[in-house]
Amino acid sequence: MDIKDLLSLDTLRDLEVRLSKQFNVNTSILDVEGERIFKDANWTNQLCPAIKETKGQTFICAVAHLNLEQMVGQTKKAHIEECDAGLLKMLCPLLINGEWAGLLSACGVLVDDGEIDPFLINKTSELSEEIIQELSNNIPRISKNTIYAFVEAVNKEFKELTSNKIDPIEIHE
Repeated sequence: MDIKDLLSLDTLRDLEVRLSKQFNVNTSILDVEGERIFKDANWTNQLCPAIKETKGQTFICAVAHLNLEQMVGQTKKAHIEECDAGLLKMLCPLLINGEWAGLLSACGVLVDDGEIDPFLINKTSELSEEIIQELSNNIPRISKNTIYAFVEAVNKEFKELTSNKIDPIEIHE
């Protein structure tokens, strides 16, 4: 079953935007095929859209997503890592009786005292280090506790919206 079969597009869009605003992260809901349901992004910083406009999308964003997708697929638990740019990348499985229904992705913030990697971003995106620094000035930060609160909120939302059909999301430790 696909998450789109369980919830309306309006409901999914509302949830994606609400979580993004509440936790100040780039949030995306993906269908059972791993495709973003909504193509426009909920950007929380200026650096990520600049990277996405370059080949950095292929070498930073896509690599982080594919690596996490493989880990989530093996464990069926949420995984939290940093992309090569130094920003949070988290994938949460949306499962119904242990079967895939979709994914929820959150990214684009610095974890605790994390830092971006201007050198790597420059080499993979060809954005100048000066532009990278300028675009990175206001990247939000997130604590580990807030990441756990995000997963709790996702669990609560999907539990209520699906009448307990989505399996609870556990975090891989």
